[in-house]
Amino acid sequence: MVLKAFISLAQCNGQGLQQTFRIMKLSLMLLLVMALQVSANGYGQSISLSVKDVPLELVFKEIRKQSGYNFLYSYEDISKARPVTVSIREANIEQVLVKCFSGQPFNYTIVDSVVVVKTKPGNHSVSDYSIPPVAIPVKGKVTNEKGEPIAGVSVMVKGEKQGTLTDENGEFQLHEIDEQAILVFTSVNIETIERPVNGQNNLNIIVHQKVVQLNETVVTALGIKREKRNLTYSTQEVKAAEIIRAKEPNVLNALAGKVAGAQITSSSGAPGSSTRIVVRGATSVLGNNEALIVVDGVPINNSETGAVSPGAGSSRIIDIDPETIENINVLKGAAATALYGSSGARGVVIITTKGGGINKKPVLSFSTEASFEKGIFPEFQNKYAQGINGVFLNGNTVKSSASWGPLMDTLQVDGKPAPKYDPIDLFFQTGFTSNNSVALSGGNKNSGYFMSYSYFDQKGIVPTTYFKRHSFFAKYTSQITEKLSSSFQLTYSNS
Repeated sequence: MVLKAFISLAQCNGQGLQQTFRIMKLSLMLLLVMALQVSANGYGQSISLSVKDVPLELVFKEIRKQSGYNFLYSYEDISKARPVTVSIREANIEQVLVKCFSGQPFNYTIVDSVVVVKTKPGNHSVSDYSIPPVAIPVKGKVTNEKGEPIAGVSVMVKGEKQGTLTDENGEFQLHEIDEQAILVFTSVNIETIERPVNGQNNLNIIVHQKVVQLNETVVTALGIKREKRNLTYSTQEVKAAEIIRAKEPNVLNALAGKVAGAQITSSSGAPGSSTRIVVRGATSVLGNNEALIVVDGVPINNSETGAVSPGAGSSRIIDIDPETIENINVLKGAAATALYGSSGARGVVIITTKGGGINKKPVLSFSTEASFEKGIFPEFQNKYAQGINGVFLNGNTVKSSASWGPLMDTLQVDGKPAPKYDPIDLFFQTGFTSNNSVALSGGNKNSGYFMSYSYFDQKGIVPTTYFKRHSFFAKYTSQITEKLSSSFQLTYSNS
């Protein structure tokens, strides 16, 4: 009954059935177009990716999740790929792949919705491409041969500024260094060593301790040279370079601030004035407290004598040219000065002069120096004229030493503004110092010689004060035998 009814309906409505088929066909076409549009939208959507040091395979999975693209590759090749670091937003598939494959040994091809990954031609391996270093933390311990920890060892990454020091337990720790870095271990009491990290996070470093020989010698009593580490008393040495750098005509003034416990004072600031040195304070209430001065084994008298120019007195230590001094040793304490008797109890200043050198080629040197000196004075008032309480006193009719008269700007003499004077500028002058010297030194395998001449000229800031010195020095030393030597020395000074 149903079939008959359907057939009857179809026969009766043939034209309506054809119209229904057309509608169905149009609907199917619309559905197909919509499906294709959805698919196209799925594969053309934007991709955002931000990863750091992530395996390439995981990046593929993230791209497939966001875009729908599949990847075809060899697991063996992809496992050897370098990690990927990329940050990109709202980009299409092509832009993302360019970023991800940058620096990789692979090519890729997009076929429909599939990305085919292949190894680049030429049989390149992953090692042919630069791989960024992997940063790892490294800690360790530094010990000596006995297993004792060593503190204060410098641990530096070779070629970089990153480093640290070992603690009291000999341990150290570095953060984020290249797994292939080389660590350098240095200290004053160990031999420097280098140790590659090789990807290890914990290092045990065994170092060899270094023995440092201190062979510094100093000149003691009677010109005897001894190793400084063997001395049982206090001594201090000042080298020639420090003496010359001070640019003082008096060698004792050049020691100021360089010798501990030494008090150095000048009789005045005038050119050629005397200077005294007291070591470790006064030892006598009434007697002489000045240290004994010895030049090449010969004691000299540093007492103040007559003045070389108008002003304070001078002393004979100023006759020594600082350019001829090799070093100065200051001996302190009774044990250091026993060989010089009671005079040495106040301290001894041992001056050793230059003497050429063994197996030294002849050297001729010349030096010239010049300097200007300007005095430093306390401030004084020159705003008010002579007088009291604003009243001018001329000093003739009314005597007065006060200087609190009227303002100089308002003071008039004979109807004219009173002249102003600066007594400091009127009296003092600019000092000038010059020093010229020439020296010749040399020697052969058994002897050495040194000769010098210098002219020193100093004009003080006070008119008519000056100091001039002509100095000639010659010294010849000869090593006769292993234990016997001779020395000839000539010094002339005119000041």
